[in-house]
Amino acid sequence: MRRLEAENAVSPETARPLPDLSRLERGRLARLLDLGAIREAAPGSYWLDAAEYSAYASRHRRITILIVLAILVALFFVVELSGRP
Repeated sequence: MRRLEAENAVSPETARPLPDLSRLERGRLARLLDLGAIREAAPGSYWLDAAEYSAYASRHRRITILIVLAILVALFFVVELSGRP
């Protein structure tokens, strides 16, 4: 999460609380905790594991690119097939 990075919470010693998270942010925090990209140093105090987060972001980017390509290919075929008599 950008907040942890902005506050330099990148180790157990620099862990920070994340108060006032929105519902969406709480869901993302839970997912990143499960993936190991964010770690909990103490109850309610979190830090960003930069290496794990980078790996997560890289995977996420690759998946997004593949989905966009699949949609473009599907749209190409829809346009091609709809243009035929």
